[in-house]
Amino acid sequence: MRTTVWILCLLGLGCNDFDPRSLLQAPRVVGVVADPPALGLGETVTLTSIEYSPSDVERTWSVCLASLGPFGDYACLDDSLIMPIEGTSETVDFSVDNSVLSTLATYFSQKVETLADDCGSACVTREGAQRDYFDLQINLTTRWADGAQMQTVKLVRVHLDDEARNTNPTIVTIRVDGNNETRILRPATRHTLELEVDGTGLETFVDSGGRTITEEATTTWYTTVGRLEIPVTFGQTQETELVMPKTTEALNATIMAVVRDGRGGTDFRVLDFEVQQSQSVGSSALD
Repeated sequence: MRTTVWILCLLGLGCNDFDPRSLLQAPRVVGVVADPPALGLGETVTLTSIEYSPSDVERTWSVCLASLGPFGDYACLDDSLIMPIEGTSETVDFSVDNSVLSTLATYFSQKVETLADDCGSACVTREGAQRDYFDLQINLTTRWADGAQMQTVKLVRVHLDDEARNTNPTIVTIRVDGNNETRILRPATRHTLELEVDGTGLETFVDSGGRTITEEATTTWYTTVGRLEIPVTFGQTQETELVMPKTTEALNATIMAVVRDGRGGTDFRVLDFEVQQSQSVGSSALD
């Protein structure tokens, strides 16, 4: 199926190379929030799928305790290290309990009681360095009623020591044309989108090279109608512009903003709008 679609795109049949990735024209998962993004043994993480799903959706959640990462196409090191996550809803919980430790201990031939103090092979990097944490790879398979399917992965760090843990960034507000109440869009208009991130949640940390770094918030914007002048913005206060098409049959529009801190922390907002055909004095018209 994928090969067929790829060939059709090469032939220019049924594909539009000019549609930006920020334009949501079909169901899509644009991220996963882990709350918290880093935790310790015995703690629970809440996972939320950030998705645009205009049709019925089916989800399957699982966790891989040791992934091959991007160079291994995010495959799990072994099928015995894959654990199902109960629930099929948009939000599910997963606890790093004794079943996680026993599964790791069995695979790496270690004792459960020593794994919490000495992670052993489960906490060795590709370069052979020992570390005091391991990463869970959350796997989400999403299927929609129209036959579309998508695989999404999310890493969640499990610490074995008392090192300060990352937290999620927080979106304070999103203003449309200078206020928080605008929920109407019209064709042939421009709308300024301003996003503010809580600066106290942008943490300072020491990376693996010993450098002290402060997180920078990065926002990826999405829309179901029109186009975004700047689809990716940066900083504590960010701004982009939505350019509405001169004509549209859409009656509603959705704008999504996904903020990431570069270390697994994520927050998002979804704004829903009514699309009206008449021009308003308060909107900025296109030339």
